[in-house]
Amino acid sequence: MASLYKAFISYSHAADGKLAPALQRGIQRLGKPWFRRPAIRVFRDETSLSADPGLWSGIQRALEQCEFFLLMASRLSAASPWTQKEVEWWLRFRSTNHLFIVVTDGEIVWNSAAADFDWQQTTCLPAVLRGQFHEEPHYVDLRWAKGRADLSLRNARFRSAVLTLAAPIHGRPMDELDGEDIRQQRLLRLTAGVALIAVSTLAFVSMLERRSAKEQTRMAESRSMAAKSIDLLSKKGGVDKAILLAVLAWRLSPTDEARDAMSRLESAAYDIASITGQSPGGGIDELAFRPMKEQPPLLATAGGENVILLWHIPDGSPAEPPIASDQTDPELIFSADGAHLLTHGSGAPTPDDPNHKTVELHDLRSGATRLVPTDASHQADPGATDPGTITLSPDGHLVAFASRDRIVVWDSATGSFRYKTLPHSLIGLHFVGSATLAFVTEEHSSYHPGFQRGFWDLGSDAVRIGPSLGQSGLREDGNTVTFSNDGSKMVIWGFNDSQAFVYRSRDGLTLEPIPLPGNVQMKDDIRYSVAFDAEGDRVAIAGNQLAAWDLAANRLLKVVSMGSGGKNDRVGLSGDGRWMAGTEDGKVVVWDLNAANPKDPKAPAGTVDVTCSLSGNDQRECIRRLCEKVSPLISDKTLSDALGNYDFEQIKQTALRHPCATQ
Repeated sequence: MASLYKAFISYSHAADGKLAPALQRGIQRLGKPWFRRPAIRVFRDETSLSADPGLWSGIQRALEQCEFFLLMASRLSAASPWTQKEVEWWLRFRSTNHLFIVVTDGEIVWNSAAADFDWQQTTCLPAVLRGQFHEEPHYVDLRWAKGRADLSLRNARFRSAVLTLAAPIHGRPMDELDGEDIRQQRLLRLTAGVALIAVSTLAFVSMLERRSAKEQTRMAESRSMAAKSIDLLSKKGGVDKAILLAVLAWRLSPTDEARDAMSRLESAAYDIASITGQSPGGGIDELAFRPMKEQPPLLATAGGENVILLWHIPDGSPAEPPIASDQTDPELIFSADGAHLLTHGSGAPTPDDPNHKTVELHDLRSGATRLVPTDASHQADPGATDPGTITLSPDGHLVAFASRDRIVVWDSATGSFRYKTLPHSLIGLHFVGSATLAFVTEEHSSYHPGFQRGFWDLGSDAVRIGPSLGQSGLREDGNTVTFSNDGSKMVIWGFNDSQAFVYRSRDGLTLEPIPLPGNVQMKDDIRYSVAFDAEGDRVAIAGNQLAAWDLAANRLLKVVSMGSGGKNDRVGLSGDGRWMAGTEDGKVVVWDLNAANPKDPKAPAGTVDVTCSLSGNDQRECIRRLCEKVSPLISDKTLSDALGNYDFEQIKQTALRHPCATQ
């Protein structure tokens, strides 16, 4: 009997009830002419299992007819008796060569020495797979897709994952399958274009006949599309379609309903940012320059909208694309090569921890994002709840963070951990090269603590610790260290002190102070932020004032008060040391330090417009910007998908004849 199905999808309904259908559709649709049924069928219980009193017998019959088994691996599926039973059947009657793993949640770690998965760290696989693979199997990582609404073949990242699975199932090379699918899409557009000419002609004749009533018609269509946009948002449907409908409604007629739809789009923060290239309201809370002597310098900013934006300085032009994040107000740390960005901020709250902190590693070249498993800090120190100081290796492969008196190092390539316990609490970590960690410990021997600098050589596992700095003038707790790129200079600063102390180390271990000229006063009860340039020759410090010094020339470059409250707690310094950036009233302010006069706090500064509010005071400008940027993206296929049974060609032509109104 010929096989009815090509592949069987085994998954947890609770974990992957939305992702599994998208994966099934993608595999079946790839390379398929639009007017034909799918060339292959993929079994998924909710679409393929008929009503049958014998549930397992129906599933077993489906398994017998399948050539491939797709395990959607998650914590819930690993614990599911049904998943275990399905996998057991496949292992008994089929081969692991046709068993593909798709990771959607949890961890998967391979132990090369044991030639098996590391079952101490692997949380997403059923135990029945223990010892079934003798070399590390290839798996597709779809953990990033959780909660995403754009899981279709138009999403390049999802398409790549589907192609990886579909190629062996279809029995065709990936490039051939991808090329055939693209050819079919072009054929569809050509066919639609021919039909579009006829529809356009009819629509034009129809508009001539209804000329006297066109304004009322536009208003009615605008209200209808605005209502559909709001409905999509309230149901958390396709945000991209909701944006498109709201923009078209506005272009047709800026009715109250269209204005309301625009205002409600604030909830779609990342999608708005990806179109306008700006943060949708809320302002900027965190910033950091990429530590390279590049022109123009690149500045990363973050606020409370789960999106990180990249800017060219000083003109403030967006550097595409924005970076989606599951965090709010994250600390931003670039790798020395500028290819990776580490973010440490508030993630989604958990029942046990409403202020749950997470660490994400973003690859700026591929766009991939990985969640750093900082729960290793609990293994290192059961009393720890959140990693403290954190750093990234120059090539972005190693992440190190402190858990009280212990250093935890995670290797992103292997998923492995290393630990090192030190005599005192850690307040600073920094990679000096790819295999050496510089650190600073804080000894609580008196009200004013002593500090020691040291190194951990990851290659030899040797630790060297220098002499104690002795009393520095800082208080006993709440101190932090910021290092220069090469680790030779550092600033020790506290949350509740009136000074920051700059040190250098000529021999690597012994610390000696670097006096800061200019007698700049910082007030108590402020939070400092410190930044070095790429060479460590210039340093900037933020508190109630922003101040920058040239350490090589021993001179004050710039000091300025910020905002009506006189407080600015974030500062950035470009890699070449020329540009200093701060925040004021949710905006980014930039100074040219090469032209700065430290005696003139009103020296020229440029403000980078990085925010855009669809509901605030600048609503009109933001709507105009969104409207204009969406317009070139409107295609017939996009419109027909978004509008359904609407006469989308007529609406498109009508809407695009109208400018992006701002009234």
